[in-house]
Amino acid sequence: MIELLRPDFFARYEPNASLVHTGLHMQLPQLRGYWPMSSVDENGAVYDMSGQGRMLTNTNTVAFGIYNLLPYSDYTPASTHYLNRLDEPGLDITGALTMGGWFWLDTVASGANQVLMGKYNTVGNQRAYQLYLVDASDQFVFIVSSNGAATTTVTNVPVAVISTWYHIVGRYVPGAELSIFVDGVETLNVAAIPAAIFNSTAKFTIGARDPGTEYLDGKSAQCFLCADDLDDVVIKTIFDQTRANYGK
Repeated sequence: MIELLRPDFFARYEPNASLVHTGLHMQLPQLRGYWPMSSVDENGAVYDMSGQGRMLTNTNTVAFGIYNLLPYSDYTPASTHYLNRLDEPGLDITGALTMGGWFWLDTVASGANQVLMGKYNTVGNQRAYQLYLVDASDQFVFIVSSNGAATTTVTNVPVAVISTWYHIVGRYVPGAELSIFVDGVETLNVAAIPAAIFNSTAKFTIGARDPGTEYLDGKSAQCFLCADDLDDVVIKTIFDQTRANYGK
């Protein structure tokens, strides 16, 4: 019966439905930026679809493509590709925070960490928040800093592999917990969680760490940033409702 009716009704797990459900990002609480990598101008700048105007500058000609029905940005370390935006109050999130998106790795064990997104600069101790792949173990990490120098981390246990999409989300609950969700599965740290995140002057970046290092060798899509500690059900719903386009 299901197969007979499939031509007439949306199946929950199919790319067409996944395309429609990306609109869920626009309903996220305290959304500060949403970069699906769809709206790109003549200079390669990526537009923020949240309506708050946080356009990302395209450094060294980041490329773009489409996977199934959804767009992505494509980074090559040799070409020092990344997207960035200068420090501003809307990105200086010091309280509750959730951020993430879909990411693809072309290489692991590349000889350096690979930054997915964040606002983090080790020069002058301007660390704030960041998602990255640690080179030594090929695991995804979410990290925050309370004072620009000291850091607190949570590390996803499974080892990442190349040529597959991952839905990576980091969540910070002030003074309570730090979480990383990989394809909807949470890893949690509740030990000595700082009461606030440092107000850093670093740029906000996708695909590298400010000021241009630890480059991602891969792709990103549907990236978002919220000044809120999103509920588990929200994070898992975003993954579940968009995963069909990413083969998950």
